[in-house]
Amino acid sequence: MLDYILVSLSDLLDSFKENEIEEKIKSSFSCRREKDLESFLHEKAILYERSSLGRTFLFLDKVKLLEGVFSVIGFFTTAQTSYDISVLSKKRKRKVLGSAVPGRDSLKSFPAFLIGQIGRNDLYTSEGLNGKTMLNECFLQLKQVSKIIGGEHVILECREYMFKNFYEAQGFQKFVEEPTPEGLLTLYNRIKFNELHILKGQSQP
Repeated sequence: MLDYILVSLSDLLDSFKENEIEEKIKSSFSCRREKDLESFLHEKAILYERSSLGRTFLFLDKVKLLEGVFSVIGFFTTAQTSYDISVLSKKRKRKVLGSAVPGRDSLKSFPAFLIGQIGRNDLYTSEGLNGKTMLNECFLQLKQVSKIIGGEHVILECREYMFKNFYEAQGFQKFVEEPTPEGLLTLYNRIKFNELHILKGQSQP
């Protein structure tokens, strides 16, 4: 596991010039497998940050940073959202929302945390930074929000192979079986944030 530092894009923008951060990100992060992921970080992440539509966090290579080199290992972006549950049967609502939600059967939508983007640089492998660590760091950020406003539902969209190869083992389930017109599955998970802890040594201050 590589030593990394998790930094918020907001903090970087408060400390450095925007064009400087933008150039460093563009020159140090690539993801040919998911060009939409690369495009978001290169072209939209700062805009989302400035408009408070989402919050992006970067995993920086600690060793290279100490040498004066800015290298993004991976990143994730979180936001608040709600999802349409009006299409679900009462039985399905109980499964998705749980049994303790007031007025559950009559609800048409439900608030959730959104993981809008999460991915790793092509120059790094899962041996250096694995998906479970990235996801856990994401949950730890959401935990801080949950302490203030509540909430335990997390949703994201991914392709079928990512669900089978990774997200299913992390406790995510399909919201509905049918993918979106873009071929993406909507997944949900209920996270007990008060019970969440990261393994010692995975995160750096």
